[in-house]
Amino acid sequence: MMKYKVGDKVKIREDLKVGELYGGCRFAPEMQNFCGKIARITAVCNRAEYYHIHSSHFLWTEEMFEDKGMKEQEMNKRVGIYIDGNKVVAYCGDKEGIARCHPDDDFDFYTGAKIALERLEEAEKPYGWLKDGVNYYIPEITSRELYDNYTCAEDVYDRMYMKRGIVFKTKEEAIECAKKMLAAVKQED
Repeated sequence: MMKYKVGDKVKIREDLKVGELYGGCRFAPEMQNFCGKIARITAVCNRAEYYHIHSSHFLWTEEMFEDKGMKEQEMNKRVGIYIDGNKVVAYCGDKEGIARCHPDDDFDFYTGAKIALERLEEAEKPYGWLKDGVNYYIPEITSRELYDNYTCAEDVYDRMYMKRGIVFKTKEEAIECAKKMLAAVKQED
């Protein structure tokens, strides 16, 4: 019997090691971006006992998730909403979502609160920082530099890189991931 179902939120363990097996699935370098993050289960394979999570094409197992159930963590989560001038701010821990009222529009707290909560949820996603026009880096093992950089256009390519878990804020992170990918390939030879 599987512990989680589609729609459940889980927290990815921070101590996972690249190349190690967890419940029969190998932890790949590209999966490191998800460590310590909260993810939503999108598919469950009962027969093979693995999961798919949002924004990842890798297989995940219960051993890769923190033992403390997210439902229990979610029950203790506190969300606050307040008005600051012409904006509504929703916050939870160190994350926040902000909805600003245009000067030509009438201020409506409930509309602002709804938008702020939606933006707060986006901020909790692994790639909540990646928006249109933002620069990011990916590992590129066929390049001498071991990285490539892109500007997000919120297109099919950006979504593909996010799904693969190879999107980084800095070139140093992308280079480190490329080195781990090369090391994993050498181990298989």
